Amino acid sequence: MKKLVLLTMLAAASPAIAGTEAYGFQYAPQGVERALPRAFPAIIPLAADVVQPAAPAAGTPVESVPGKKVFGSPDSGWWWTLGGGVASNLGKDTDVNLRASATTFIARNVQIGAELGLWYIGQSGTDRAGINPNFVLRYHAYNDNDWTIFLDTGMGLGFMTGKVPQAGTSFNLMPRVGIGFTKAIGTGDSRLEFGLRWHHISNARIYGDSRNPSRDLPMIHFGIVFPF
Repeated sequence: MKKLVLLTMLAAASPAIAGTEAYGFQYAPQGVERALPRAFPAIIPLAADVVQPAAPAAGTPVESVPGKKVFGSPDSGWWWTLGGGVASNLGKDTDVNLRASATTFIARNVQIGAELGLWYIGQSGTDRAGINPNFVLRYHAYNDNDWTIFLDTGMGLGFMTGKVPQAGTSFNLMPRVGIGFTKAIGTGDSRLEFGLRWHHISNARIYGDSRNPSRDLPMIHFGIVFPF
């Protein structure tokens, strides 16, 4: 009878003992690493084996992604700028400007476009007003997606209501060159723009040397930039 009871207990315990194999509780010789439990295969790689993606270098914007424009990227489309500026020698000569431009990037950080400016010309004698279409070229030498630092140049035509400067002509050329920066506004696509440039008005001797007085002033300009 005792033997029968003993055999019955061994039979009942054997499945539980066998079940421990599924959890990897088997003997491993000393010095040999125990295998991972077969019932729980490794699914999470060790941290040392995970290769993290390299961060983009400073001054290099990433490419545009859906729903987000990356300023400086050739695939970012077109950008509006609305702004203004003041050019003055802190004397009798002060020019005030309002402008709107449409620009795009033809290469990384290389921006071109067209601008239309309205001017109030404060000068000795009679003040004037004018309209000024421009071609603009800008290179963002530094761009970390939040800030950019740029160099810009351009050439425009000036159509004035009278002679500018006072002894000059109503039609002039308006080249420019300057520096500035842009700054992202929050997490959106819009940006602030601020710059300093050389402001020049003359007719490039079209009407002769005697009718080509020039107007050269330092100019501060500002604006808001947004995509469309």
